Amino acid sequence: MGLGKYIKKAFLFHWNLLVFLGGIGFAAISGHPDIVAPLVLAGEAAYLGYIGTHPRFQRHVDAQENKAARAQADAQAVERLLKALPPAQLRRFQALRDRCLAVRQIAEQLREPDGALSMRSLEELQLSDLDRLLWIYLRTLYTQHMLERFFQSTSFEQIQTEIRRLEDRIRRLEKEPDSD
Repeated sequence: MGLGKYIKKAFLFHWNLLVFLGGIGFAAISGHPDIVAPLVLAGEAAYLGYIGTHPRFQRHVDAQENKAARAQADAQAVERLLKALPPAQLRRFQALRDRCLAVRQIAEQLREPDGALSMRSLEELQLSDLDRLLWIYLRTLYTQHMLERFFQSTSFEQIQTEIRRLEDRIRRLEKEPDSD
C-alpha cells in the first residue's frame, strides 16, 4: 500500500476532517463556491502531500499500527497461557486479577473530577505497571506449571545421569587443547 496508507491516515485525522469539511461548508455558503472550493481543495492537497510524505508522521503511523499489533499478540499470549494453566493456578490468578480490578476501581473513585493532567498520567502509569506485574505473575505461574510437568515426566535418576554426562563432557572439553 505504501504512501497511500499515510495519505489516508492524514486525511482521516479528525482535525483535518474538521478543517476540510468546514472549508467546504464555507465554500458552499460563501456565495463564491467556484473560487473558494478549489482553494480549499488545493490547500487539502498541499496538506496531504506534505504530511503524508513526512518521515516523522510516517513513523507515528507505523508506531500506532505496531502498538495495536503488539496489544493483539499480548492478548493472544494471555489467552494461551490461561488455557494451559491447571484449574487451581487459574483460580489463583483470577483471584489476584479480581483484587487488582478492585484496587483499580477504588483508584477511580478516589480520583478528583477536576484532577490535574499530570496526576492522571501518573495514575495511568501506575495502572499499566499493575498490568505488567499481573503479566509477570501469570508467566511465573505458567513456568511453575511447566516445571511441575517436567519433574513428573523425569525421574531423579535421569536428571543425575544427565548431570554426570554433562560434567564428563565439560572435563573432556577442558582437557582438549585450543584449536587457535
